[in-house]
Amino acid sequence: MNKALAYIGIALLIGGCGSSSSDTKDINVTDYLPATSQSKDFFIIENGDLFSYVEEVTVDSNKITITVKDKISRIYTINDSNITLDDEENNATISLNKYIDVGDTLYSIPTETKVEDIKSSDNTILGSITTEITQYCKLNQKLPEFEKNSIKYTGDILEFKCTRDEKKVTNFEDTTINSEIYDISYFYLQRDKGLIANIDDDCLVDNDQGQEVIDDRVNSSECKSTNYIYKFYKE
Repeated sequence: MNKALAYIGIALLIGGCGSSSSDTKDINVTDYLPATSQSKDFFIIENGDLFSYVEEVTVDSNKITITVKDKISRIYTINDSNITLDDEENNATISLNKYIDVGDTLYSIPTETKVEDIKSSDNTILGSITTEITQYCKLNQKLPEFEKNSIKYTGDILEFKCTRDEKKVTNFEDTTINSEIYDISYFYLQRDKGLIANIDDDCLVDNDQGQEVIDDRVNSSECKSTNYIYKFYKE
């Protein structure tokens, strides 16, 4: 369940999220994308299971194309004031702020609202489910090194914190049920190398209906159970 730049799970098209000026911002995100064409080996650890794959990076003028298993995964187009990310896997386009400082938003997605009817077998409407999803990523900090699971990277590294907040209201007959999934993940870009890691630790708790849901705001000692998925660049 990774929400970061490597495979952003978004099923909508985003026209843009604003721009920033190099006159006032210290960090140019372009400097933290791959600088040269190359092959990048990654491995993923998901709840103890290990997977690996290769990304082929092609740098051509102001475009960076990422290919996985001969299929285009995503394309970065570097513009004057923003970076356009075409996520081919999820059929989405996202505008990234090109110039940022610590605490600034890299991208944000307008709240998506979806309403579904609850129907009986004869299609009688019995109620509804309203879902609101908000997603955004911010530059959390600038690091000289990053280490996780005894894997260490040293250099000029940016840590981004991504939040996905999904709120659901179910109205059924005379009953209203509220539930929420709050997921926090992190990804790391290193100068000239691009993505080096995605980190997603999920805390599972029981909601008011006794269902296990993700709430990463909860203290780890209060988690009923945990899930995790880590992605690392193999240097």
